Amino acid sequence: MKSKNKRLSPPLPFGTKNSITFNDFANLSEQQTASARLKIEYRPLKRDDPFQFAFSAAQVEDLRLVAASSTPMRFSTSDSPRGIVMLPMLGHCQTRRGQRSIEWGQGRAALYLPPGNAQGESGARSIMGIDIDPGRLETIARTMLGDRPEADRERIVDWDTPRPLKLAAGNVNFDQIFRHYAELLDLMGADLNLLTRLGISEMILRSTIMLTAPHLFLDTHTPSPAAVSSKVKLVCDYIEAHLEKKITLTDLEGVSGLSARGLQYAFRSAMNVSPIQWITDRRLDAVRRLLLVATAEDTVIMIASQYFTHMGNFARLYKTRYGETPSETLSRQKKRRL
Repeated sequence: MKSKNKRLSPPLPFGTKNSITFNDFANLSEQQTASARLKIEYRPLKRDDPFQFAFSAAQVEDLRLVAASSTPMRFSTSDSPRGIVMLPMLGHCQTRRGQRSIEWGQGRAALYLPPGNAQGESGARSIMGIDIDPGRLETIARTMLGDRPEADRERIVDWDTPRPLKLAAGNVNFDQIFRHYAELLDLMGADLNLLTRLGISEMILRSTIMLTAPHLFLDTHTPSPAAVSSKVKLVCDYIEAHLEKKITLTDLEGVSGLSARGLQYAFRSAMNVSPIQWITDRRLDAVRRLLLVATAEDTVIMIASQYFTHMGNFARLYKTRYGETPSETLSRQKKRRL
């Protein structure tokens, strides 16, 4: 039930404009149980305290994400059919599965919870949840690992054990990464086509895999110089042939047979840039070539939109690379034709 009452719960990480707010915990429990096909019960942490729960969801391709915030509460779930990764944006929680109790929250840890039952309590909190499809994530993880022996094991990531997930591993700050994703979802949530073209579902899934199994991706795999040159050429040829299409790092790992870290190392070694930067530079070069042979009817947007989705960002990158705006390039070309 949508509420017009004063906001008591913390801000949602995304989706505030389309959120639903509950002030009746019994009504919330009933509706969540009906919509989620599992039994969920909520109640205030203290019997007579005010209760509020806000909720929003986003579906990008086959990835489902949820945002939730609440006042202090207790909860229990039964027979949950799917696993979930929960990223804390604010507050702290305690979740129990059987005899195991897991402390997690802002600045402490995220949580992976497999299908099944759970109970717990929290203070005021705000979280982002990612529904887990183990089969899909296993496929992406194997591609990210490339030719490493770990890919031959029956299971790469443990999807059966509830556990806290470190918010930082090595030099990777997962807290910042997922907050950035939440900001993108909040900014562009109404434009699912743009989110799809940006490849945000792929980015979130890859980050989720690294969050759940960082030990698999911390060892640097260093191929020989000859192997680097050969594999980078394969990747470059693939990129050149697909510049007008969405290109993901998972695609490039599949083409090269390198792990995620091996691909980054190979490009840094051979090109002195990351794969993503190399793709961006090739697309900028392609746009400039077309601008330099443009006709009177051509516009910057007509040409650039073949390769870029965000025109403001494209214009900034173009000027940085060539020292002039794309409009200036096009204007000069049209004057030459007169």
